[in-house]
Amino acid sequence: MYYYDPRVFHGVQYMNPVHPAYYYQPGPYPYYPHPQAFPQRMDWYRYYPVPMAAPTGERIRHIVLFSLKPGVSAEEAGTFFSSAWQVLGSIPGVEHFNVFCQVNPQNEYKYGFTAEFANPSIYEAYRNHPAHVKWREEEWDKKVDRFLITDFKTC
Repeated sequence: MYYYDPRVFHGVQYMNPVHPAYYYQPGPYPYYPHPQAFPQRMDWYRYYPVPMAAPTGERIRHIVLFSLKPGVSAEEAGTFFSSAWQVLGSIPGVEHFNVFCQVNPQNEYKYGFTAEFANPSIYEAYRNHPAHVKWREEEWDKKVDRFLITDFKTC
């Protein structure tokens, strides 16, 4: 089944006063069909590009690559990652906190964390937040062997 481009007239549903598409007045590009216009495809929004605004301000992306110590068991590693997700991801100002596993065997770092911050002052507040400092002392220092931390800002 093909999904129709709503910018093009493509059928009688726009001429039928019983059909919801008859009453829909499209806005500026991109034209999105009314959600009830095509009941067979209620997930229509997945097939249309969403216009994204250019990033404003100096967003910070905090990237941490690391490997765990050789003696860390799989159970301890699971506790480490779940505590990172719960503690670090819940600190105010943290956006899009993620935990990653390396897929490239040539890379010396096996895991990664990423987090985004709206501006440098929020990032500094995160670095000095008591929950972050406590987690770093209790979990990070005991289980991480080597690491690389890099921070990028929007250009």
